[in-house]
Parts: sequence; C-alpha cells; structure tokens
Amino acid sequence: MPRVVGIDPGTMSFDFFGLDGDDIILDASIPTKQIASDPESVIGLLKQADPALILGPSGYGIRIRGIAEITPEDIFLMTLVRDGDKKSRQRLKRCNEG
Repeated sequence: MPRVVGIDPGTMSFDFFGLDGDDIILDASIPTKQIASDPESVIGLLKQADPALILGPSGYGIRIRGIAEITPEDIFLMTLVRDGDKKSRQRLKRCNEG
C-alpha cells in the first residue's frame, strides 16, 4: 500500500489521517478558522507527511482523478470558493504555488 493521507474538511475542523502500510503517520485535526486564516499550514502538514497519494473531499460527486486532471469546476466544488471571492482565490493561488 502506498503512503497515503486523507483529508476530511468539516465545519469546525479539518481532519487529516495518514497511513504507511499499517503504520499511522498522521492523525491531526485543525480548526477550520485556523485553516481559513493560514491555508499554507495545510501544505506544510502534507509535505511533512510526504504521502504518495492524497485523498480529498469528493462529497459533491467529483470522480476520482489525478491532480493534473482537476478542473476549475472541481476546485469550486471542493472549496466552494465563488469567482467573486478574491481573498479566498488569492489564498488558493498561493497554496497552489507552494
């Protein structure tokens, strides 16, 4: 089994759980407000876990696909950031560049 991390975004917190075979490599919960104010912290957490595969939210019917196949519509459905929300879009762009 590859080294994997799953992300469960919630109203109050984002939960992260990672496995490397049978070993737990990550078990963390970060308040949603903290992630909203510092989304780059998620990038650091994921880089530290060094997963081969990251499973993100797909509760809106988004099919499983590689990161290179994700469309702008998928990003909206995963983040619910609207086109007019410039502040959130800037944060997403910074995370994507990191």
